[in-house]
Amino acid sequence: MTLHGEQPVHANFLEFDKELHRKNRRDWNRWAAGALTERKRAALLALKNARGTQRFAEDELAPHSDEERAELAATFRRRAKGSGVNDLPDPAAAVVCDNVQFARPVQLAGFLFPQRANLQGATFSSTAILSGATFSGDANLSGTTFSGIVDLRGATFSGIANLSGATFPKIASLSGATFSGYATISRATFSGPADLRGATFSGTADLRGAIFSGTADLRGAIFSGTADLSGATFSHYANLSGATFSSEADFSGATFSDRADFSNAAFKRSISFANAHFTAFPPQFP
Repeated sequence: MTLHGEQPVHANFLEFDKELHRKNRRDWNRWAAGALTERKRAALLALKNARGTQRFAEDELAPHSDEERAELAATFRRRAKGSGVNDLPDPAAAVVCDNVQFARPVQLAGFLFPQRANLQGATFSSTAILSGATFSGDANLSGTTFSGIVDLRGATFSGIANLSGATFPKIASLSGATFSGYATISRATFSGPADLRGATFSGTADLRGAIFSGTADLRGAIFSGTADLSGATFSHYANLSGATFSSEADFSGATFSDRADFSNAAFKRSISFANAHFTAFPPQFP
């Protein structure tokens, strides 16, 4: 991930070394491209970001030549010296970083994870930027602790996305994120503002027991499969205006302690608010 070096220790949300990130992203994605079929590479090259521009440049998904790979392996060995890892990992294998502590700011915007990614129980001690990251396989971030700002805007999850029990103490942005498979954010804790504007859930969206202590912004979110928010807690403004629920939506047992806005939301199937609690203001419905 940091073949060319890590970000400065005290870098904040706006102070990342852009050139360092560009080099790390370039060689990571070209390494990852070694696990792609031509069909998958074509599909990735067709992806667009929120601005409508191509997410990946063609040369960014071109695998390293034999000469480049040998140089890459030598650089990797130097960077990994003393870690017990001597060989460049196989891009077709899972990326395993479970229970790893990331002590510095992490800048993985636009990184490609071609296979399963396991960050279960990992700790991010500072800012974590994964905007526009592409997870082609399952992504396990269950029990992950994010200590700083988390940016997952426009991230793409093609397989199972597991963020159950994750902790977000500050701003958490998942606006425009795409979840193509089963997505679970159950029992996750959002202590700061949670931004899920325009997020797309194509499969089941499991937010059972999620705790939103700050504002919860789900304006324009799209739920194509079952949306399960049973037992969720919204301590501040819950904005679901313009959200689309194409299948069943379950808010049974949910608690809304502040304003709950469902104006202009579209409910195309059944919706349940059984035993839900609205304690501050009457909810706004279409």
